[in-house]
Amino acid sequence: MAKKTIRKQIAPGIVLEITTDTKVFDDVKYHVTHAGARFNARIRPTIGNQLLVKLQTEPGKPSYPLRWASERQRRFVMAKLRREKNLPYRRTHKFVRGWKITHTATVSGGMIVVSNPWDKEIYVTGTQQQPFHADTGWYKSRDLIAAAAIKAEGQAIKLWGDVAPL
Repeated sequence: MAKKTIRKQIAPGIVLEITTDTKVFDDVKYHVTHAGARFNARIRPTIGNQLLVKLQTEPGKPSYPLRWASERQRRFVMAKLRREKNLPYRRTHKFVRGWKITHTATVSGGMIVVSNPWDKEIYVTGTQQQPFHADTGWYKSRDLIAAAAIKAEGQAIKLWGDVAPL
């Protein structure tokens, strides 16, 4: 048991002596200062890797005819694919390979950052997902990320309860 004794003369002839067990304070300090490292070691690899696998999963081939948002969209995409000499369309896999998950450790745990540099993500799995991408089976990235965040939060709460019981 770690003890700390404080002696203080509070009046002539009167000395106040307080002895306390400092182990509990040392334990709390240790757990708080190492929480980020524990989060990084225990939670991020599991949650991050599981999320990355899901984000990098491609659906099967589309079923035809495609459900375009408009005739204008269909003409634009077909012209683009002709210019790129990509008809019939072949996936490059750059989109799914572009997903990155990074972690910034902090004293209170950490922050997981999910990113994809591909500027068309918004139309494939993002907030403006096009009808034919949804029909093909592309996920909505925000749904996968939100589910991972909820899971990470639950595991962080459990981790904190395991390592810092009061």
